[in-house]
Amino acid sequence: MVSKTGDGTNGLTWPTAFQEIGAAITASSTGDEIWVKGGRYVENLTTTSPITLLGGFEGTEEIDERDLRDPDENPTIIDGNKLGSVLVVNHDLQVDGLTITKGIGTGAGIKVVNSRLELTHAHLLSNGNKEDTFRGGGIYAGRSMLIIRDCIVEENVASNSGGGIFILDSSLHLKDSIIRNNRSGFFGGGISGGNANISVENVLFHHNTANRFVGGPGQIADSCGGAIYCDLSNGSCNNSIFSDNSSRRGSDIYVNNLEQNSWTVSHCTIYTVSRIESTSSFSWNENPPTLTNCIAVGREGDIFRQADTVNVRYSLIEGGYPGEGNIDANPMFVDPDHGD
Repeated sequence: MVSKTGDGTNGLTWPTAFQEIGAAITASSTGDEIWVKGGRYVENLTTTSPITLLGGFEGTEEIDERDLRDPDENPTIIDGNKLGSVLVVNHDLQVDGLTITKGIGTGAGIKVVNSRLELTHAHLLSNGNKEDTFRGGGIYAGRSMLIIRDCIVEENVASNSGGGIFILDSSLHLKDSIIRNNRSGFFGGGISGGNANISVENVLFHHNTANRFVGGPGQIADSCGGAIYCDLSNGSCNNSIFSDNSSRRGSDIYVNNLEQNSWTVSHCTIYTVSRIESTSSFSWNENPPTLTNCIAVGREGDIFRQADTVNVRYSLIEGGYPGEGNIDANPMFVDPDHGD
C-alpha cells in the first residue's frame, strides 16, 4: 500500500504504507498488487517485476474491500516533473485508475519495452514536448502488447511520431476510450504505428494534429495521419468517431502499406473540418482501406485521396460515392462542430 500518511514500515497496511510508489515497486514481487491512495506523487518509476498498480483508494479500505476504490472520487496522479518518462515498463504490468502526467522524452508518459501493458481507467495527460520527445508523447511501445480500455489520452506531444501513442513491432487493442488534442510534428497526431497490428473499437478521435512548420512562415513540411498513421501495419477500426482531426495528408487516417497489409473501417463516423490545408480524410500508398457502414461528411475537399480505388459499401458519403448500398444524404447531426 502507498499513502502520503503511511510510516513506510512495510507497506502491508495503510498505517504502515510506503510514502512513495517507487518504494512499493522495489519491495514488490511477481503477482503483487500495489494499492495507491488518492493524491499526487511526484516520481519517475521503473517496474522490477510483473505487478498490478491500482489507484483511487481512499486509504481506509480493508484487504477484502478492493472494489470499493473510486478513481474519480480519489484521483491518483503520478507526476513526472518533466524529468523523464513517468513510467518505464520492462515487465508485464496492469495499471488501473491512475493519471500519468508531465513526462518528457521518448515515451514521455509510459515507455513499454518487450512487455505487456494492460491499461484501464487511466488518464494520459500533458506528456511530452516538441524539444525532448521524439516519439510517443503519451505512450511508446516497442516489441510489446498494449491493451487499453476506458482511458483518456489527451494533450500529449511528440516532435516526430505518435503524439498520443506510438507503437513499433507491437500490437495495440484500444477500446472504449478517448484520444483527443494530441499533436505530432509529422506522423500520427493521435496514434502512429510501424510494423504493427492495431485494433480500435468504440473510440473518439477528436482534434488530433500532425503538422509542423519548418524554415519560417509558409514553409510547411508534409505530415500524415491527423488521428492515425500506419506504416506497414494491419488494422481495424469499428464503431468509432473521427472529428476535427488535421494533417497535410490524411487528416483522419493515413495508411502507408504494402499489398499484404490491410486496414478496415466499419460503423464509423468521420466529420472533418480540417484546420490546415489537407488533401483528404483518408490517404494511403498501394493498399487502400475498406469502408463499410460508415458516415463521412464535412470536408470541402476529397474524402479519399484516390477515389477510384477505395472499396466503400453501405455508407453515407458526402457528395456521393460508387459502391453497393452507398448514399448521399443529410446525416442529421445535432451539433457537428461540437462533436454531437
